[in-house]
Amino acid sequence: MNGALALCATLVLQTQTSPPSAAAVVASEDRFALQRRDAEALAAAIAASGLEPSFTAALKTVVDAHPGEVDSLPFVPVRSGLSPIGAFRAFTSWHSSEAEGRPPVAVDHAIENHPFDAIVDFDRQLAARGVELLLVILPTRLEIHPELMVDVSTTGFVGLGSATQQFVVELSDHGVDALSLTRLFVEQRFGELESDQLFLRNDPHLTPRGYELVARATALRLAAIPGFARGSLAEGRDYDVVARDFDYQPGDTLVQKGAVVEPVRGPTLQKNGAIVDFTDAAAPLVVLGDSHVRLYCVAACDFVSQLARFTAQEVDCLKADGGAADQVRLKLGRRDAERWKTMKTVVWVVSETLLVPALRWKKIPMAEE
Repeated sequence: MNGALALCATLVLQTQTSPPSAAAVVASEDRFALQRRDAEALAAAIAASGLEPSFTAALKTVVDAHPGEVDSLPFVPVRSGLSPIGAFRAFTSWHSSEAEGRPPVAVDHAIENHPFDAIVDFDRQLAARGVELLLVILPTRLEIHPELMVDVSTTGFVGLGSATQQFVVELSDHGVDALSLTRLFVEQRFGELESDQLFLRNDPHLTPRGYELVARATALRLAAIPGFARGSLAEGRDYDVVARDFDYQPGDTLVQKGAVVEPVRGPTLQKNGAIVDFTDAAAPLVVLGDSHVRLYCVAACDFVSQLARFTAQEVDCLKADGGAADQVRLKLGRRDAERWKTMKTVVWVVSETLLVPALRWKKIPMAEE
């Protein structure tokens, strides 16, 4: 790790509430060059570890044993808990080629409805309206804990997902801010307590500690965007951070697939003993995503609440369960002209499981102002 992104990852591990200024993060180098360099270095480290080919082959064996429509299949048992078969399929597809002589799907832009084209197009549409975009890519449990999925050795483990790092390199070359969390998650993958891990054991979501880590890293990256302004919310005045143990209750759809109640621990935001909510439909900072962005909102341990904490400002949120790729773009595009005048930054949270060519990644023109 090097440059500003190394500093970012180091500072994320500190316990401070306030991220540093943009100057402290970026120094004099172009942030896209730093993003590119960090992604290239991680991709090279993953390739050098030699783990990815055997891991991908092991995943493919599991995928081949579970044919059928992904959305209708139950979660499959792994070495620790359960995992969605869709995550296995997405990983193997993203890292494979459609035909001999072609690049991995992750960087094969000739494929129709490739995520790359939609993301770059969305970034350009926002820029034309004076709005900055930060794409936050959530790694999956299988990329951070392959030893819990299949029988592989993780000696010298640096992470998995080299194709995603190549994808980030190409986004960098097109001026798209993209935050890959793989390296940071690998460094922080083991918590002190069983209930303090980054991922749930029987569910595709993160634990509160995972979303807190994502929010802190996101706030640091936002600080590197020219013109991004920190808000005025203050811990001790507007809220208190109170660690709390509680049970995660999966919804009916996840329960049908095999998810179960799991104990978790999270940093709740409270004022006078009551949970506080720092969402505002008129806020300059907007978060787009699916269930990942508001899970645990009843305890203010969700990504949006923690992002408000680390950026010290209220946050607007457009959420669409199952629609992080397309439905949130449609929702944003329906905002009226007056709302666009107050919007400054969009944080788009996307799980790596979604990063495969599909109709949901078609370009979506936003209405003219």
